[in-house]
Amino acid sequence: MIFTLAFILSFYLPSSLSPNLIQILDKFIPSRVCIVFVGDIMIHDEQLKGAFDRTTGVYDFSVCFNDVSKILSGAHFTVGNLETTLSGEDKIFSGYPLFNSPDELAFALKETGFDLLTRANNHCLDRGEEGLLRTSSLLDSLGIIHTGVFSDSFEKRYALVDVNGIQIAFLSYTYGTNGLSLPQNSSCIINYISTEDISNNIENARADGALFVCVIIHYGTEYAVNPSRTQKAFFDTLAFSGADAVIGMHPHVVQPMAFSNCLSGLDGRRKSFFAYSLGNFISSQRTVPRDAGVILGLDLLCYPWGKTVISKISFLPTYVRFRPSSGKYDISVLDAVKAYDLIRSGSSSDFSPYDKRRIISITEGLPEHITGMSSSYYCFFDTALGMFVFSDSL
Repeated sequence: MIFTLAFILSFYLPSSLSPNLIQILDKFIPSRVCIVFVGDIMIHDEQLKGAFDRTTGVYDFSVCFNDVSKILSGAHFTVGNLETTLSGEDKIFSGYPLFNSPDELAFALKETGFDLLTRANNHCLDRGEEGLLRTSSLLDSLGIIHTGVFSDSFEKRYALVDVNGIQIAFLSYTYGTNGLSLPQNSSCIINYISTEDISNNIENARADGALFVCVIIHYGTEYAVNPSRTQKAFFDTLAFSGADAVIGMHPHVVQPMAFSNCLSGLDGRRKSFFAYSLGNFISSQRTVPRDAGVILGLDLLCYPWGKTVISKISFLPTYVRFRPSSGKYDISVLDAVKAYDLIRSGSSSDFSPYDKRRIISITEGLPEHITGMSSSYYCFFDTALGMFVFSDSL
């Protein structure tokens, strides 16, 4: 509205005054940023088989993300949880329980639009310190920011990123690493969950200039469709410590979203946003509801005096489809809403009967599930955006 007023007045005021007026009004116009998050990126044996071209002897994961690449690359900044290692071919590629994926996965993630990958999760040490360091080196060479795992104690324990002129901090923590540990003489550091450590690093990030702090936490009960009481209390603790948004990974299923019901200890006025679990972005976990996930969008407004707020929360249900092809499966992430529209209109015969049932169930059921059946929250579909919008008020 302020910008519109300045534009109109520029026609009626003397030309010598118009630039001055617009310059004054510009001081009140906020900057806008859209950050997109996805859940767990896992590469199981079926995906390794599906991505391998037996003719060329090369892996290609780019087709896995084609259907959602426009959404991911269209944001100002895109974040995902890399729940595998990139330890090199000599370590033998494999899925669960000790993940090691080809470098081509990182190439595809870069091409798809990922800007930052969180790495503090229970599989980051699957191939030991050597695998951890090689993963870091490869991501560095591709210009993909990563956090949660560090080569030495001199690195900041968070990633501070300038996104469209707004300083945003990303912190990544995990509950554990499946009993694996670094050698005693290792200089590497993994962010294990400690409320004191997280609180200190939120404070450090603020002192470093962060206007918005997002904590990505690898925590919760696997396959539980709702957060536990302990999980909710922990997220509240992080909000009290000053986190503006807490994004959950690890349960491998979508859990509800919410706003904090406690005031921040930092300034007494901050209302934090929680996404308890985004589910799997891509994996070979095919049983219901592990075949579904959400792409989460956070629109931020940053005012010239530094105040930064979430102006819109949106999400898009996704579905991992397995399509038989020449003795293997083509495995890809689908925009469930787009697929739903094709199915309902009868304009596509590309889906199996099972795929149709799951896509309809996911698209119609997830919005209600994400509100947690709570009358405090609402979801509606924004046709122009092509995504659902989550809000605590109409």
